Amino acid sequence: WDDHEVTNNWWPGEIMGPPLYDEGTAVNSLYEASLQAFYEFNPIADGSLIYRKQRFGKHLEVFFPDFRSYRDPNPGNSDPEGIAMMGEEQLEWLKQGLKESTATWKIISSHDPFGIVTGGNGDRDSFGQEDPAILGRELEVKDVLSFIHDNDITGVVSLTSDVHFTAHVSLDPSRAEGNFTDFKPLDEFCIGPIHAGSFGPNFMDTSFGALYEYELGPLTKGYERWANLPPAEFDLQSFGYASVD
Repeated sequence: WDDHEVTNNWWPGEIMGPPLYDEGTAVNSLYEASLQAFYEFNPIADGSLIYRKQRFGKHLEVFFPDFRSYRDPNPGNSDPEGIAMMGEEQLEWLKQGLKESTATWKIISSHDPFGIVTGGNGDRDSFGQEDPAILGRELEVKDVLSFIHDNDITGVVSLTSDVHFTAHVSLDPSRAEGNFTDFKPLDEFCIGPIHAGSFGPNFMDTSFGALYEYELGPLTKGYERWANLPPAEFDLQSFGYASVD
């Protein structure tokens, strides 16, 4: 459940216009139709919350947050006082779920990365802004990372998407530039598109010490960063799988 289920980089209450929509089109009207299709297509009970968790045996629990339905508008994502991505209720659900989980691996499976910047100026769509200060939605990231640290929660990994390339990103307090270091290192794995244009890798936000450990996109293959190469460049079309022994 992300932006392209409705329209690019949308937020609740957004009012859109030309060239793609009639002047004054409310994104909420598209959202309602898209939400109906989402419930019809996926094995989720109609009317239940999109954010949820699923346990898979002894070693794995997957948390599926909803980073789209509760967010504040993208243009406010540089507010030093913070804005919402998950909102208070969902944020508390995620923190308590991680704390209570007895699984070896606790996967946050989301549609927006913690360390990679997405969207342009005035439309920063994920958490970061390419600014070392902790701003906007990053205050929620700080809250989660601090909670994991203070409660000594282990085995947390981020599995994310949205970007059009593949990467392994590490967040590490030894590199953090946001004047906050009381957090455990966190690995984040980004899975790019399986049948869409490829571009990137995107720029990073260094608030939490994000660093590419691995990256595969047009730039790493010698193309321009924002090339938007077609799926015919099949080695840049990505999917992934994981197993837990």
